[in-house]
Amino acid sequence: MRVWRSAGLLAGVVAVAALICAPAPGSGAAGGAAPLAKGWGRVIASGTIMGVEPSRGMLTLAIAGDGHVDWAQGGAAWRRGTLTGTRRVRLLGASVIVDAGGRVVPIAGIRPGAPAMLWAVAQPDGEVVGLTVEIASPRVAMATAPPGSVSRTGVVLGRSGSTVDLLTSAGSRRSIILTGATVVRVNGQVVPPAAVAPYDILRVGGPLNSDGSLAATLIDIGFSAPDAARISGPVEEVVSGLGGLVVAQTMVATTADTYVVRGNGRAEFSQVAPGRTTVVYGVPVLDRDTPIGLSARVVVIR
Repeated sequence: MRVWRSAGLLAGVVAVAALICAPAPGSGAAGGAAPLAKGWGRVIASGTIMGVEPSRGMLTLAIAGDGHVDWAQGGAAWRRGTLTGTRRVRLLGASVIVDAGGRVVPIAGIRPGAPAMLWAVAQPDGEVVGLTVEIASPRVAMATAPPGSVSRTGVVLGRSGSTVDLLTSAGSRRSIILTGATVVRVNGQVVPPAAVAPYDILRVGGPLNSDGSLAATLIDIGFSAPDAARISGPVEEVVSGLGGLVVAQTMVATTADTYVVRGNGRAEFSQVAPGRTTVVYGVPVLDRDTPIGLSARVVVIR
């Protein structure tokens, strides 16, 4: 669902579209928007991984090229400074580490010497906390179970009565039929079928009908949009190659597994443009108790 440009990573080139502090923030659910406080900064840098400490959630990056940090001055004011030398980067549980294909990889998959690009936050004391790290190394193969012929994963586009319109992870649309025998679960707990809502991410199992619809016997809600952090507003900044966005003054990280939706179908990350109204559903990224961004699960382009 996203286009990655690793050539830009290797060259250390970051294409930033639009100014950081242009539009006013959009509306968001409580706890959704996470604009940086005065004295904090947004970091964009590229370089070479010099060291990795998986047990401590740390990596060391030798910065090359024009790494920079934009420091929040309060209100709409920002001050740009350069970022050079070798920096230690602290990773959080919600930090996103991806390979050149945009697939999430474990920190143990990072090897010293690999070129990397960083989308991060700088604390007032200068400590760098990673939001997204992209490693320009061959894609790490992740073990996955072979998909069953009657199992589908996707995001809910809409619902009409007992029929759910699902956009699958392959980009196709599938009608999911709820019956009296359908079991719906969240975190292993059975919930009413009415709990299935637009922009939920589901894993659905059941027999296929002759018309291609799927009669659901089991639905697992892996991501509940109504319960998620939500922000909306015009896109203020796009960081190509890293899948980074700024919406409602909040740094947003995406991966190849993020669903990007426009209208009733799939969209590409490249269609997310500055000034376009966008709604983001995701998981807050916290540095201890301080919100520093949002890890996106679903991005809806208006």
